[in-house]
Amino acid sequence: MASRRGTGLSDRRRILRRAFKVDGTIECEIDSLSPPQAQAEATAGAAEPKRKGNIAAVVVLCHGQWSSKYDPLLMALSEGILRDERALDGGHGVEVVRFTFGTRFTEPFSGYDKEKVELLRVIGHLERVMGKTVRCVLGHSKAATVVCLALGELSVGGERIGAACISGRFDVARGVERSVGRGIVQAVMAGDPQLVTVSKTTQPFWLTRERLEERAAIDMGRAIATMSQNVRGNGLKACFLVAHGESDERIPISDALAYARAFRERGDEAEVHLIPGADHCFTTPGHRAQLVGRVAAFVHGTVLR
Repeated sequence: MASRRGTGLSDRRRILRRAFKVDGTIECEIDSLSPPQAQAEATAGAAEPKRKGNIAAVVVLCHGQWSSKYDPLLMALSEGILRDERALDGGHGVEVVRFTFGTRFTEPFSGYDKEKVELLRVIGHLERVMGKTVRCVLGHSKAATVVCLALGELSVGGERIGAACISGRFDVARGVERSVGRGIVQAVMAGDPQLVTVSKTTQPFWLTRERLEERAAIDMGRAIATMSQNVRGNGLKACFLVAHGESDERIPISDALAYARAFRERGDEAEVHLIPGADHCFTTPGHRAQLVGRVAAFVHGTVLR
């Protein structure tokens, strides 16, 4: 079948999704394209197909607040990365890993350190147990912060590491009042923990002073400086993508510009992609397609070049 050059997507082979667990607790899935000759036999959930040579790169995708590894945005990004014509025509063998954070319902406004540890455990498992090479890590919303914190401690192989911060919050202390109300925040900070329900689709969770203080203590400027120092100390070159919807209803685009400025101040490459009219989750098909295309171009054209 001819390549779909107009969309940047190519090849309609089946995407194989294989579930695995890290340390028996972290639910993960690894996505890959079936070889052309295996199309007829391939089925979702099948064992990983035999390949000629090793997969050259793994991209890890991290979901945002209250979501999971099945987040529609992550699923679209995974397919876009796998099917991009640069991967197929240029020989970039790629696999994509998605996983679910354990704190997604219990600590939606905190738990950053726990999620950082989970991300590091997933990457460590991929590298040391499964023999993969992690080349890029992407975080949406809350996970953009988690990715930067994890890269401050990460040690991986290769020569280049990429990170994508999608709809990320730079000023982490902000944002709670908008979701739960100023009165609840004031009560919690006065020492009265609150059982909070944000919407009908989310589980109730306890908001405590300690959790708000954990969030307020995160300094993204300092975290990015630590990350840059660690990456260079491991002999890696870092490159970053910052993508944000100009109509994000949760986090202003000024946070995206602050991310880019912090990366560049450390001497790192930072691409910025602002999508006019796009919301926090890029729910409109056209906006989502723009984001997917830009992320795929970053992975294959910048990180894996």
